[in-house]
Amino acid sequence: MRVTADFAPLWEIGEFKASIPGGTGAAVPQKGKKRSRSIHTGGYEDEDHEPSPDPRNRHDYRPVDVKDQYYVAGHDPSQIIPSASFPHSPIPGKRGAPSANESEDAFASLNPPLHAVPPSRQVEQASLQRQHVAVMTSILHVSLLRGDYHRAGQAFGLLLRAAPSKTNINLKTGGAWGIGAEILLRQGDKQALSSLASSSSASEEPTPPSITDHDREDLNSQKSISADNIEKAKKYYESLILQYPFDKLNPQSTDARTFYPALFSLMIYEASEGSKAAMAALPTPSDHSSDSEDEASDHDSGRQAAATDIKRAELSRARAIASQIDDIIVSPPYDRFVPLLRMRGMVGLWEVDLLDAIIRAESNDQSSTDSTAAELVSSTRAKAMREFKRVKNRGGQLPDSILRQL
Repeated sequence: MRVTADFAPLWEIGEFKASIPGGTGAAVPQKGKKRSRSIHTGGYEDEDHEPSPDPRNRHDYRPVDVKDQYYVAGHDPSQIIPSASFPHSPIPGKRGAPSANESEDAFASLNPPLHAVPPSRQVEQASLQRQHVAVMTSILHVSLLRGDYHRAGQAFGLLLRAAPSKTNINLKTGGAWGIGAEILLRQGDKQALSSLASSSSASEEPTPPSITDHDREDLNSQKSISADNIEKAKKYYESLILQYPFDKLNPQSTDARTFYPALFSLMIYEASEGSKAAMAALPTPSDHSSDSEDEASDHDSGRQAAATDIKRAELSRARAIASQIDDIIVSPPYDRFVPLLRMRGMVGLWEVDLLDAIIRAESNDQSSTDSTAAELVSSTRAKAMREFKRVKNRGGQLPDSILRQL
């Protein structure tokens, strides 16, 4: 049974047998096969004379270097080499004369200008958003001058929400961050300013300058920032510190190094002003002048004990501030930051003053001085002096009274 014949022609089987050496088909002469071989050979001879379509095969007469740049790029050496900037150079633009608008703008930008831009074009260039920003900026400044910090805060918030490219307002430039802190601290504090403005406008006769300055100093001294506003300002500074960390690639920019001294100054102000307010609330010795001597002495001792407690509370706040500064100046770049180092020394002297006051008050009651308290005072003073020495070594400025102690 011939299974192969069912799938292939007989001449293929015969050719396969003839190609086997020693096979039965090798001794049988086949004229057709000779004719096919001659035709097949002639076909190869015709193919040898046909030109190769690949330009690389034109120079097959000599060996080809596969590392040659022309060969790798597929470029014919007979062709012109492209320009040096190919293929990365842009399409050359058309260099012609500037347009009329460009010429007018160039002449108008000179100093002095040689050509004034028509007002109609200026109105067209000013967009609605720029006009809105100009109005908000005017409202901000007028509200600050009048002491209306609530309205100033609303205008400042609208300016910050606008696009920075349109408003040119950035918290890092121009001290804009200080405006935000001042608004937060002074919100709700327009009663004193309004009363001062009404009194100055109602009086037509001029007042002596000395009296006016004295009144303004008294008014500023009587101003007190509420605890809520201080907390808002502290959170504001903390958010700025997180938003603008130190950038060593741009050391001259406004970053956390600018906001840390402002934050700690506000904390020192809060502690000192709170202590002053508590001391002012204590009854004065003149209030009990009509009482007997025993009652007056009891009142004086009670007042002195209350004052000592206030000093202790202030000392605990000062130590907390000093601890926070120590946590920051322990690592770079703040270990070489002069403002924080100077502030740490000042806080140390503040602690020394409070410790001396507490020790004097306790020594009057006990008629003795504790040695551990004296050692604590000396160690606190020595640490403050070490910080001042670091400031001096870094080229910072110090008061003459401190320089004489170094």
